[in-house]
Amino acid sequence: MFLLLHHCPGGISVAVPGQVRGLWEAHQRYGKLPWRDLFLPVVRLAEEGTCIGKHLARAMRVRKDDILDSKLGLRDVFCDEFGALLRENMTVKRPQLAKTLLAVANGGAEAFYTGEIAKNLVKEIQDNGGIITEQDLLDYRAEVTTSLKTSLPDGLVLLTSGPPSGGALLSLTLNILAGYGLSPSARESVYSEVLTHHRMFEAYKFSFAQGMALGDPNFVNVEELTKRMASKDFADKLRGKIDDARTFDSSYYGIAAPSPDIRGTSHVSVLGPNGDAVSATSSIGRFFGARFRSPSTGIIFNDHMDLFTVLGENRTRIYSSSPGDTVQPGKRSTTSMSPTVVLDSSGDVRLVIGASGGRNIVTALADVIVHHLLLGMNISSAIEKPRLHLGVIEGVAGVDFEKGRPFKQKAVLHQLEKMHGEAVPNYHQAMVQAVARENSAIFAHSDSRKGGLPSGF
Repeated sequence: MFLLLHHCPGGISVAVPGQVRGLWEAHQRYGKLPWRDLFLPVVRLAEEGTCIGKHLARAMRVRKDDILDSKLGLRDVFCDEFGALLRENMTVKRPQLAKTLLAVANGGAEAFYTGEIAKNLVKEIQDNGGIITEQDLLDYRAEVTTSLKTSLPDGLVLLTSGPPSGGALLSLTLNILAGYGLSPSARESVYSEVLTHHRMFEAYKFSFAQGMALGDPNFVNVEELTKRMASKDFADKLRGKIDDARTFDSSYYGIAAPSPDIRGTSHVSVLGPNGDAVSATSSIGRFFGARFRSPSTGIIFNDHMDLFTVLGENRTRIYSSSPGDTVQPGKRSTTSMSPTVVLDSSGDVRLVIGASGGRNIVTALADVIVHHLLLGMNISSAIEKPRLHLGVIEGVAGVDFEKGRPFKQKAVLHQLEKMHGEAVPNYHQAMVQAVARENSAIFAHSDSRKGGLPSGF
């Protein structure tokens, strides 16, 4: 059974926040600087204010009615003293959030998951219809798992995150495409461009179909499937089912209804002077998450419970009957987030990459990695070029192009439409952030779709 009902914001959509516990765990294992010192710059930013960029300004316009609703607490942050919505290039300040961050800086993760902060968070969530308890916050633990590993041409090794993230889909997609022996010649003519994109679309379809069965490994047995999705033999088998001259109906690929779409994501890629690399993706869900703010802490709550399936309750958004999507206490939701690091044959970092943008994360990352590592495009061009995505509506796959960034090769798009159907504008884009090492040089690029610039020292 597949149903799609309205999104239900508010307290019932809030999942236990995990980022503070995850950052604390990473710091305990690998941190060099004092925990407190790492927080002070962001505390200062929250106090003194940050400039509203084009992406935040757009999100504010989309959620204007929620922001202007005085009961939700967003108005105090995103409106001026006269109640008018702030605009791009104006300053937004978060003094209450600064106090919360300073408390966590001084007290560690326990200051967030226990004590006064936890009590206030639980009360405010429950006052807005949620069911999270203090015990839920106390019991939350960060999961430390081994990364998925797969080899790419020229001795490259791709490391990415396992279920319930989208790393397995990315690994399978790249394994399928790498078997074609792609090279820069794949961009030399209309015919070769069409063939390359066609193969990419077909790889997306098979990967997305396999990914429908993934979920939290603590609740769904996905070990064998995950290994299969990262294996060369399985990729070879699926590649053999791709016809360079035609497509098939959705049952051929095993495509069902799409899994939930997690947006409101943010990604950062970091390469340290000693060769250490961090690829980190985080999210509170859709724009402004659950659409209300904690008055005591300044935190804007996530809406990640909206990613789960609750069968038979018509107030809940129901996407699929996949065991990975059904709600259970302590379960982590499936997501497309796929932070990734690529190593060269010597074990040194070649690429640190990740993306924000919901279901388009995997297709955006695959597109950039293929064009940069396999087709020889520099990292900036690979990120900035217009991208084509795979859209899935009611189990039927189709081609999406980016609204506002049209695919310029009209002849290529025309030929693709003959095989894959009419391409439609995609209003929701994915944004890629990457650091690439080429020989002795380092290049970093921040996707202009979201704004921002890379930073170094």
